[in-house]
Amino acid sequence: MVEIEIKDVTVTMRDGVTLHTRLYLPDGGPHPALLRRTPYPWEWMGVDAFNNPNKAIAERGYALAVQYVRGRFDSQGEFEPFRDDVEDGYDSIEWLTEQNWCTGKVGMYGISYEASVQTAAVLSGHPALKCIVPAAFGTTFVDGFPYAAPGVFSLGSSLGWAFQAAVDLQAESAALEAPDPDLQEQQSEDTNSTDAIYEMYRQAAEVGWHEGLLEFTNQFRDALLPLMESGPAKDLEPMRTFAPWWRKWVESHAARHPYWSEVSAAERDDLIVPALHISGWFDQFLQGTIDRYSRWSSHASTPADRQAQRLILGPWAHGLSSAQWDGHLAASPELEMFDHPDIASFQSRWLQDEAPSTLDQEAPIRIFVMGDNVWRDEWEWPLARTNWTRLYVHSAGDASGAGGSLDSTAPNVEPADTYVYDPSDPVPAIGGAVIPGVVLPGPGPYDQTEVENRADVLTYTGQPLVEEVEVTGPVTVDLWIQSSAVDTDFTAKLVDVFPTGEAVFICQGIVRPCVSDLGGAQLVEGSTYHLKVELTSTSYVFQVGHSVRLEISSSCFPVYDVNPNTGSRYFDDTTGDSVSANQVVFHDSQRPTHLTLPVIPRTPPKAS
Repeated sequence: MVEIEIKDVTVTMRDGVTLHTRLYLPDGGPHPALLRRTPYPWEWMGVDAFNNPNKAIAERGYALAVQYVRGRFDSQGEFEPFRDDVEDGYDSIEWLTEQNWCTGKVGMYGISYEASVQTAAVLSGHPALKCIVPAAFGTTFVDGFPYAAPGVFSLGSSLGWAFQAAVDLQAESAALEAPDPDLQEQQSEDTNSTDAIYEMYRQAAEVGWHEGLLEFTNQFRDALLPLMESGPAKDLEPMRTFAPWWRKWVESHAARHPYWSEVSAAERDDLIVPALHISGWFDQFLQGTIDRYSRWSSHASTPADRQAQRLILGPWAHGLSSAQWDGHLAASPELEMFDHPDIASFQSRWLQDEAPSTLDQEAPIRIFVMGDNVWRDEWEWPLARTNWTRLYVHSAGDASGAGGSLDSTAPNVEPADTYVYDPSDPVPAIGGAVIPGVVLPGPGPYDQTEVENRADVLTYTGQPLVEEVEVTGPVTVDLWIQSSAVDTDFTAKLVDVFPTGEAVFICQGIVRPCVSDLGGAQLVEGSTYHLKVELTSTSYVFQVGHSVRLEISSSCFPVYDVNPNTGSRYFDDTTGDSVSANQVVFHDSQRPTHLTLPVIPRTPPKAS
């Protein structure tokens, strides 16, 4: 039996700041090292990021180091998310290589923020970093968090995560410092406005996100909107005192803004290491994970690093298994995401001095096909056998768009559909690809029927299917629109309509044309614009008797920040003013709004 020595040490960074680190050292050695850097309390996690005891990881022959990032808990310094992780990652790896129990090879692993520090360490360029296993985080900061799309803030998740970080620091400050009566009184006055939203997070943690979904979402909206309108939202308490970086987040809303580009590994093709990229179909970081795999597997500077990229996509939300509908989506426990057998073999391949193995000859992609509820290996993304299928939207003959249809016939002469988008009454989110516990009601493929009954949501539904249709890959919607607003948003959502009437979420996306298409210019009333909405990818089988549905609207709250339609950003506005927008969606021969699905033949071609 392998004996494991456990001890706490401090690791000194180049500026003198020390980071608290817990070591799990197997006897014998030297051993390759695994490094997990985290901003989360060990008392909460209790185990490593893959739900195995840290000791068990070490027993596989690794010197394991689990470290609090700068400014968190027992580590010194000031916590500013993401900003110091490049240099601190380098210095931590360097320290590991200097220990006599380390072979000089280092790997990293972890989920969410613990994945972001891995790409930061790659960006540092330390030569001892031989592989990473980043789960549930993208590469840039506009592919899930804190921005969901160009200019579009991931409001609920970013706000909730920042609130949690601020509350932690507030509690630490209160424990370390003698109370100042004047300061306490001022803080009490400042934080009264945040009580309601804080209560929403507390209720989410206690009750969960599987009951009373629409009620919770409406409560959350009612609490959050007044708070944001008291703005500007970039000056919220307690962020002003305990998370001053919140203001930088909301002011740095472009992917190439120096605040983000300096810590983004997205375009550093010279700095790529073997990586096992992991995410889930209902994870907020799904598309960012896929994009990182695609870029690294095609742009790495050496063929070996390109071939060393692997991708696993399962039926998971962000750290959780997903909801199920009458057995349509098979149960998948949380453990499976973090204890997948491919992880151990991947780490062993790159850290244990093994010669090239059968792993190098296997398909690099493993996906879970929902509906079939099976794992399947693939060789490329998107799949080479994809049949890109257009489904065109058609109205039901009136101006409301209610009961519109969806089929493969291109439109000819049809009236446009219209709706009114009122920012003071945004469409509530029910499920979807969100972070659990900070966006209500939480992640997963939930019924959208109550949302679809709103007048500001257009729906277009296909006929019941007479044969199964597999959709695997990226989903897009081409929209031809007009708007009365100078700035606005358009959202699109793919839905599976069950024979029993439930309309179950599959994937969605949003576009803010003034940012993504017009380079900051405003919309002109009466002008027509062609927009492309990129929904997140999926792998989903629509069953016989089910129908494909497309939803079009202009908000999804609080997944995305609310566009006030005034030309002013949500986070800059000090008035709380907004204007309603008259939105027009065209579908005629010159402006054929359509959904494009990556349809996969049900009988895959035989290998040649």
